Amino acid sequence: EIYTLSLHDALPISIHTTIAENPAAVAALDHAPPAVRESLPRVLACSDFIAASCTRSAEFLPSLLADASLTTAREPGAPAAALRRASPDTLDEAGAMRLLREYRRHESVRIAWRDLAGWSSVEESLCDLTGMADASIAFAHDFAWRTLVAQHGTPRSADGAVQSLIVLGMGKLGGAELNFSSDIDLVLLFPENGDTDGRRAVR
Repeated sequence: EIYTLSLHDALPISIHTTIAENPAAVAALDHAPPAVRESLPRVLACSDFIAASCTRSAEFLPSLLADASLTTAREPGAPAAALRRASPDTLDEAGAMRLLREYRRHESVRIAWRDLAGWSSVEESLCDLTGMADASIAFAHDFAWRTLVAQHGTPRSADGAVQSLIVLGMGKLGGAELNFSSDIDLVLLFPENGDTDGRRAVR
């Protein structure tokens, strides 16, 4: 009942009703740390993005509240590891795109929530946003590599050396200073020209 009383006067009735009518969300809030329950009205009232994300599906808010890193800082490399664990080997392109969208929304809300609740510094938020971008780029690179190698074979130089794609992050991404409105600038490189070694080879 702490949840119902704390939200009733602080939020638009539509948001309050949507969450109150979601049993999984109510249960998750009942078991959430007091600091999370206390921060909820302020966070949802201050961010239309967070409010929309938490009410667009029944699963989102319970999943977010179950993430221990909502109230504690993430370890370096944790976003990429979490994204890899969530990706089955049989994932197709549509599934990969959906997983990336879900990951981006979850991480964006987590980072914004921590910022609005006063649980993270500006520097930590910038590093977390950069980590989210790094993890997304690494995931997209690995998925594209597996898919293209399966179709066309491994890219190799004239002497047979494997030619890996090198992705360089420029600007704020390279400086670990991404903010919520930043885009990312990438430079894609490879060591040498060559061909793939599959039956449907490409140059």
